[in-house]
Amino acid sequence: MTPHCPRCRYRMDALLLAAHDGRVVEVDHCRACRLVWFDQLESVQLAGLGWIHLLRELQQGMGLALPPARPEGLNCPHCSVGLKTVLNRSRYGEFTAQECPQGHGHAHSHVGVMAERGLVRQVGPADRALIRQGHWKWECLNCGAPAEGEAIACRFCESPMLLLDLPRLAHALTRRPQCDALAPKQGAHPLTWSCVACGAALDPNREPTCAQCGQDAWAPSWLNLNALLDEAEAQVRDAETERRLLAARHRAQVLERPRRVRDWQDTQLARVHRLFKDEEKPELNPWVGLGLLLLLLFWNWW
Repeated sequence: MTPHCPRCRYRMDALLLAAHDGRVVEVDHCRACRLVWFDQLESVQLAGLGWIHLLRELQQGMGLALPPARPEGLNCPHCSVGLKTVLNRSRYGEFTAQECPQGHGHAHSHVGVMAERGLVRQVGPADRALIRQGHWKWECLNCGAPAEGEAIACRFCESPMLLLDLPRLAHALTRRPQCDALAPKQGAHPLTWSCVACGAALDPNREPTCAQCGQDAWAPSWLNLNALLDEAEAQVRDAETERRLLAARHRAQVLERPRRVRDWQDTQLARVHRLFKDEEKPELNPWVGLGLLLLLLFWNWW
């Protein structure tokens, strides 16, 4: 059963996402709170197609009003034990998370999900100068609120203001399992991205900086990723993964269907009663049906 959000206590959305080795994992997401819950090692099991679908889901929360913060801390949606703030380290650097002391999993904000996988980076002086020129709209990666070039934290949700690191993002979306090298499919078209400084086309999977002006490949907003996600999805999509995802989603829909509660009208006696019911003599025909049923039972017993 889908757990309740640790922040607003409403039921979270269950996202069935593609994982490595053809598996499917279920990640829980509360769009209103910008909160993602990973059970144990789900965050490192996602394949490129799973990340693409997760990023599209995170985009849907941009611009929605944030619910008021709860005065108490967050609790684990499985055991209700208070979550603790931990500082973890991966090959991409350090990141913070709200972790269950019992080991059930951890909660992340939208920007925290990206930070765990190293898909965001700090804003440098050159980046701020480019943002102040107004060529691009800079938004908080957690709630979508607009920001100025000097902002360090979002004035609405207090999340750190970061930039999407396109080379790492393209690598995470298109690399093969168990391979850290850049590995798009054979014959695949290169990814395309317009440089934020000069507008020249570049492939963030192979070019971390623009060949014309030297500007780093980065994006200031989730909304700038649609074209990149479309191209990456075309490269990594395959029929077997799609089949597994459709089968998993069908099973989830079947399990969510409400079970029918059986009552006396589902019994054999009620069916015989309806078969012999006569609207003109309702006081006699039920007894006729009962007599026929008893006769049938006696005949089978004899």
